[in-house]
Amino acid sequence: MVLQPGDLSWLSKCCPAVEMLQLRWLGPEVGIEEEWLGTWALSLKLLSVQLWYDDCLGSPPVMEVTSRIIEKCQALEALCITGIDWPRAKAAILQALRGFRQIGQAQPALRRLSLEGSQAWQEDELELVKALVPRVEVVVLEDRTR
Repeated sequence: MVLQPGDLSWLSKCCPAVEMLQLRWLGPEVGIEEEWLGTWALSLKLLSVQLWYDDCLGSPPVMEVTSRIIEKCQALEALCITGIDWPRAKAAILQALRGFRQIGQAQPALRRLSLEGSQAWQEDELELVKALVPRVEVVVLEDRTR
């Protein structure tokens, strides 16, 4: 189903306790609406976000989206971010994860973080991710076929 801006807010009113959600093609013109995120913050357990970089419009708001998800979704057990296909996406995710350290005690449910894309993660970057989310299993999948 292709959603238009505002559709998730409408859907959150109809279904107030969604546990799993997959957001695909999150591009530069799409953000995370506070209304649906606030509604599902206590029920959403699995969230998969596919980032999409547009050659003309640029990148999606990776840091803002990731930070907002980490901050708001208190029941989130697993977060999968795919489409990490450009260098600044990695930097934005690392910046967002720095905020996790500050609110990490408020997010006891998060157990798994999966990062997927064509960008290679250096060993020091992986160590930093694991240090920023110490009790969370971190899985990094590098897909060179993209």
